[in-house]
Amino acid sequence: MNGKEEYYLTVFYESVLVDKFAKELTILGAVGYYMGGPDTGIKMALEGPSSESKKLLEKLNDIKRKAFNKVLSILRSEGLKQTEYVQWFHVHDNFAPMGVKVIGEFCMEIRNESFVNPVKYLAGFQNMPRTIPKLGEFNWNLVKVSLRLPSTLEKMVINKEMPGYDWLVPRAAKHVGGDVDACHGYACATTFNRGLEEEFISWLNRYVKEYKNQPRP
Repeated sequence: MNGKEEYYLTVFYESVLVDKFAKELTILGAVGYYMGGPDTGIKMALEGPSSESKKLLEKLNDIKRKAFNKVLSILRSEGLKQTEYVQWFHVHDNFAPMGVKVIGEFCMEIRNESFVNPVKYLAGFQNMPRTIPKLGEFNWNLVKVSLRLPSTLEKMVINKEMPGYDWLVPRAAKHVGGDVDACHGYACATTFNRGLEEEFISWLNRYVKEYKNQPRP
């Protein structure tokens, strides 16, 4: 299929395609973060798919599809906020009750859409809920930002014509008190206090310019 090898898990009562299984675990953990998804995901990883996991996955996929379509419709109509090197948008609470990991998935899905500038960095913001399942409620007012690359810009990063996120985001995030999560050249995420979104974008632009002005070998 498409020139790729397929792998199956055979430890359960039925053979399970690994790619499909991994995507289902991601849906349970990310989309279902506040709806019992992680517990179901752990059980599924240990015991295999069940009627319970299939029912929850159907529900979560429906929630994700409706939320993504709603925001996609808004972005197609209104477009993205544009700066010199970065384009960005904010979903606020439109992805609730899904977990904040989904903003990265959404960015990945739209990175090559016609309304996305192919040579600008893409950033999506989502408000972080104050409640963490099984840990309780926290007194914070945070926003999560996930960053992805349109395919054209990705090639420029590979060729070192433009900086990767592993060079950009740690530098920009420190100015807004942000952490750095799972950062590499083509994707990254950080969290910081709400209200600092435009400042963060401004720092990203500054560091892109700094990189471009560096002498090249």
